[in-house]
Amino acid sequence: MLPFLDLCLHKSPHIISFSIYRKPTTTDNLIPFDSIHPFSHKLAGLNALLFRLFKIPMSPTHFNDEYNIIKQIAWAKKSHSRNPLLSPLDIKESGSARKRKLEF
Repeated sequence: MLPFLDLCLHKSPHIISFSIYRKPTTTDNLIPFDSIHPFSHKLAGLNALLFRLFKIPMSPTHFNDEYNIIKQIAWAKKSHSRNPLLSPLDIKESGSARKRKLEF
């Protein structure tokens, strides 16, 4: 296991696999949903985590581990019944679908 930037490289005899590296002191804080920040700023951190999840070629095990961490981060910020952070992977990748999904 070799941590490199925000990745963790795992070397097998014939393959190198990737996972997400988090420092032991990571807090995984996002802007609280009930703050006065613009809605796009509240979703920026979660969008960055999701972008990284889908763009890094991970094994299914590492993908599911990261997905569960992102879910925990989103659930930790639940403070409103209509909080879109509660179902982070329902956000579609296409721009028009994303706008329809995230607007109130």
